[in-house]
Amino acid sequence: MNIQHFLSEDEWAESTSSYIANLLQDSFTPSLALSGGSAATLYPVLACQKVPWKKVDIFLTDERYILSSHSDSNEKLIRETFPAPAIFHFWKTNLSWEECSREYNTLLHEEFSIKKTLDVAILGIGPDGHFASIFPQTLSSFSANKFAEINTTSAFSISERLTMTPSFLLSAKNIIILLRGSGKKEIFDELKNPTETPEEFPAHLLKNHPSCSLFFADI
Repeated sequence: MNIQHFLSEDEWAESTSSYIANLLQDSFTPSLALSGGSAATLYPVLACQKVPWKKVDIFLTDERYILSSHSDSNEKLIRETFPAPAIFHFWKTNLSWEECSREYNTLLHEEFSIKKTLDVAILGIGPDGHFASIFPQTLSSFSANKFAEINTTSAFSISERLTMTPSFLLSAKNIIILLRGSGKKEIFDELKNPTETPEEFPAHLLKNHPSCSLFFADI
């Protein structure tokens, strides 16, 4: 895992967004999966990078099962941050929870039967080690043959979630982990010196990816 450690938020944002932009420019039809949460603090800077956004397919790594007009919606966040020429692929949360998951799974199967895999997946990590909506003690519930599934959590007020599966996210060409703030120091330390298993701390799955980069703003 490539680890970049910054003591300045501005330097973290500029360096990380430039790195991601270069990865996207290397592909003729770039595909990008975005998380919500703390990772989103980078997005206004990334959106200003010289990326051919009209060619970029933007997906969501996960979503809360809420309407897109809700203030906690990742779709709402991404629509308000990234330029409209980008090609957005969002979860249809107006459908039933299970149907929404099936529809996104079908979409990803169709898209990546041609593209093969994501170019870039951007992930944050929660204090419990979850990434996307892949929470502790849930890894065994995911199918290796699916691209998207439902999941639940008791750690947050919105318990019903929709998420890309671990196997699909780990198939991405490049994984970018974003950590920002002193509150993420324990996560950073756990990744460097593990005390828990991947089932207990799912983010440990990411470390063996052949092209995983962690950008930590220790501010």
